[in-house]
Amino acid sequence: MGDLVIVLIILACILPFILLIIFNLKNNNIRYNAQKVMQKVWYSKYKTTKQLGNLYIDERKKYWYVYGYDRAYRYSDIVNFEIIQNGTKYKTKNGITRAVVGGLLFGTAGAVVGAGTAQKESIVNNMSINIRVNDANSPLVSIILISEAVNTSSTTYSNTVRLAQQIIAQLSYMKNNATQTITIDKNKYSIDTRIAGVKCTNDKGKEIQAILPALHKGDKLIFVREPQNEYDKNAIKVICDYQHIGYIKSELAEKIAPLMDCGRIPKGIITEIIVNKNDKSYSCKIHINI
Repeated sequence: MGDLVIVLIILACILPFILLIIFNLKNNNIRYNAQKVMQKVWYSKYKTTKQLGNLYIDERKKYWYVYGYDRAYRYSDIVNFEIIQNGTKYKTKNGITRAVVGGLLFGTAGAVVGAGTAQKESIVNNMSINIRVNDANSPLVSIILISEAVNTSSTTYSNTVRLAQQIIAQLSYMKNNATQTITIDKNKYSIDTRIAGVKCTNDKGKEIQAILPALHKGDKLIFVREPQNEYDKNAIKVICDYQHIGYIKSELAEKIAPLMDCGRIPKGIITEIIVNKNDKSYSCKIHINI
């Protein structure tokens, strides 16, 4: 009886630790799966033209994302950024980084120019770059560079500083070369394009490929903003005959969305339903006036 009591006491003591391990493993698995989903979305929608550590960039569409986060951002979403080393923040000024870290000065071009005023540290326990973005739900994105003790005289630290320099220079460039918001004026825009996402299901779960064959040249279109879209806050749905048939391409939506948000109403028609002879799939050309 005494042995049983001892066993029960031991189990009672270690059970919370076992449950904690299981909980952490489950959370890590959920986080890992979420990261994989985001990577899949990124690679299906964007093309990585430059990678700096965990920072992935599509220079053609001017989008970027940091591994571990669940969305991609535009260049224009960058508000400012700062380097944090051992808890000390080295902030940017007016979006231009001028931060002293580990005896090095990060200028706007990312050049090493030396710095006698730098804080002297022999061990760095953490270093990260915090990017503040224009997103009310998740306004902070962090790129973790160092998460455990590193000697500042080591090659590891030197390489990390070099990577930090490259990221800071890239962020400065991205912020300064963001696509400007279109100014509302009297100009009218006439655009010919193809609908994106026609091989997916629509907002009602119906295959768009099954809808397109019944549509015709000259059919009128309605365009609906979808700012809460988890993949693109500029998203614009294309509606025909009360059915969702796809989206305006993201690079074009980035220009049209600000106009719609300021009250401009685009008008459009279908100009051609195309049948791909290779796989018998359908695509749709449209004309937009705004």
